[in-house]
Amino acid sequence: MTELRLIEPLGARPLTAADFPLTFGGGGAAVRLPGAAEGEVLATLEHRDGGLALVPRAADVSLGEGPLPGPAPFGHGAVATFGGARLSLTREGGVDCLRVTHS
Repeated sequence: MTELRLIEPLGARPLTAADFPLTFGGGGAAVRLPGAAEGEVLATLEHRDGGLALVPRAADVSLGEGPLPGPAPFGHGAVATFGGARLSLTREGGVDCLRVTHS
């Protein structure tokens, strides 16, 4: 796995293989999102086929311009929205960065 960093409103941290699958949702999720209920997981980011894949766990997950009905590759330039948040993957200073912003 290449170096991967999570940047979110609560701060930034490096991610390791042990952090995956990375959960996004309410209390108990690795990345907490506004409006998500305690224990609710809206999406997970997993390692699949040598890359990252976004897996929807709720109906309101979108990738790009449309809904995400099932797992999809999540590579550089990808943008997903769910639970009042936006998730993107960019390369900054030689490091892959997962950036979470709240709307």
